[in-house]
Amino acid sequence: MVQLIWTGANVVLLAQSHNPSIVSPEWLQKYQIVDENPEDFVHTPVFSLFRSQTFQLLVEQQRSQFSLRILNEASLHHLQAATANYAQLLPHVPYTAVGLNYAWRGLAERPGEGFELVERLFLSEAGRAWRDHLKGQVRAGMILYQVSESYRLRLLVEPLLTPEGHLSLDFNYHFDVRSFQEAIKAVNRLQDFFKDAQQIANRLLGLE
Repeated sequence: MVQLIWTGANVVLLAQSHNPSIVSPEWLQKYQIVDENPEDFVHTPVFSLFRSQTFQLLVEQQRSQFSLRILNEASLHHLQAATANYAQLLPHVPYTAVGLNYAWRGLAERPGEGFELVERLFLSEAGRAWRDHLKGQVRAGMILYQVSESYRLRLLVEPLLTPEGHLSLDFNYHFDVRSFQEAIKAVNRLQDFFKDAQQIANRLLGLE
C-alpha cells in the first residue's frame, strides 16, 4: 500500500511589476502580513527574501511567492490570509496570474510497489511492450491538464529515484487575473483546492 504525505504548499502572484524594495520584516509585521520574527532576510534591488519559522516570502520584479515551511491546517489558513493581505495592501500592482501549488509524496511500503502502481495507472499494454525494448530501469509518470472556466490544473506525477519507487505529485492551479480583487478571490480558494488536490491524489493512489 502507498502512503500519501503532504510535502509543500505555496502561492505565487504574477504581475507586470512587483516592488521588492518595499519588503522588510518591519513592513510585513506592521501590515499584519507575517507576524513572526525573521530567521533570515535578504534585500537587494531585484529581490527580497524573508524567512521565518513558518513562512518564506520571495518577492522578485514580476513574481511574489509565499511558501510554507511548517505544514498543518493552521499554517495553510495563515498562508491564505497573508497572501490575501499582501494583495489587498498593494491594489495598484498589475497582477496577471495566481498559482496555488501543492506537493504530495506517495511513499511505497515495499520495494517496487511504486513502480507497479505507475505501470497500472499510466502504461497501456502498448506502453509496456515498448518498455521491454529499453535497457535498464524504466520509470513512467504523467502530466495531466484540466481546464475549467476559472482555472487550469496541471498535475505532474513523477517517480523518484528510490528503490521503492516513491512518487511525487505536484499540483498547480493557475488563475488568470486582471485586478487585485480577482487575485484575492483566487487566493481565498487555497484551502478548497488543497482538499481537491488531496482527493485527487488519494484516488490516483487507490486510497479511496
